[in-house]
Amino acid sequence: MKNILVSYGLKEISSQISVERDLMWYDNIKKEMQHFKGGQLVFEYKYDNYLEKLGYKNTYRTLPKVIELKEVSKKKMSNKNEIINWFKSYVNYNDSGVVIEDVHEEGVSFNVPDNEVDDFSFGLDRSNFDYREA
Repeated sequence: MKNILVSYGLKEISSQISVERDLMWYDNIKKEMQHFKGGQLVFEYKYDNYLEKLGYKNTYRTLPKVIELKEVSKKKMSNKNEIINWFKSYVNYNDSGVVIEDVHEEGVSFNVPDNEVDDFSFGLDRSNFDYREA
């Protein structure tokens, strides 16, 4: 029996998350601060009925609009589950005598019968796992 340690690899998984911020804009005509919730303010030139109430001839002005903003979040994840799932498939497909000896923070240790070492190592190489004999 040989003991083979398959080391965990870290992958960076990126995902997009919505940003929720407190946004403020000072309206210089109403003389008040306006508060919004959302990702980002963009400004559009559009009709404003408040200007019409005040008697302005030109009732269009630049007003804020809240839009969604997404940021990329990167998270490091271990491939522990990939190793365990690969092992389950390997044992089922090959009718193998390989057993898991230990699962720890460094990796997963396997007890491999001498006659299966080459086949087991080949499977690890094909799956791009880092391993060594312990």
